[in-house]
Amino acid sequence: AKWTEAAERALAHYRRAGWPTAACVGELATSLYYGPVPVPEAANRCRLLLAEVSDRGGEARVLAWLAGLEAFAGRFDSARSLVERASEIYDDLGYRIELASARGAVLGEIELLAGRPELAQEALRTCCDVLSEMQMGVLLASRASELAEAIYRQGRYDEAAGWLELADEHAGADDVGAQFLRRTVEAK
Repeated sequence: AKWTEAAERALAHYRRAGWPTAACVGELATSLYYGPVPVPEAANRCRLLLAEVSDRGGEARVLAWLAGLEAFAGRFDSARSLVERASEIYDDLGYRIELASARGAVLGEIELLAGRPELAQEALRTCCDVLSEMQMGVLLASRASELAEAIYRQGRYDEAAGWLELADEHAGADDVGAQFLRRTVEAK
């Protein structure tokens, strides 16, 4: 909730200053996805952001997280379509980190929610490969934990444990998100 409040305040300042809002709307959409705002309200807010976003990078950032919100509402076809649109924009702009991190995380979540852990595994494995190649250990820690969850749901516990070890190697002690993701799978 604090993240959303801060992003809303920042967005007002970005607008007033005439600065491009892409990064700010991305932060706001991300906070709505992860935060306590009810899904219908968060999705509506993201749609309003899409109507005002002025560049393709901002559009992709909002589309990716809106896709996740659509999945939370059980609208998996819509979610997949939105994440694909975001992916096309990220790819066209050469945003490899966003393509791997946000797109991979959301697509993995969509497929897990849809009861298709094998497709979640595929999306998250690709994501982890790219983040590893780019030496983005901080992001890799979270995505590796999510990959471990997808593998765990398929009953391949030893393989899942290997990804948890990788996540543990890269997760900072103060990285609450990565620690939470890793520990929830580890506890099972």
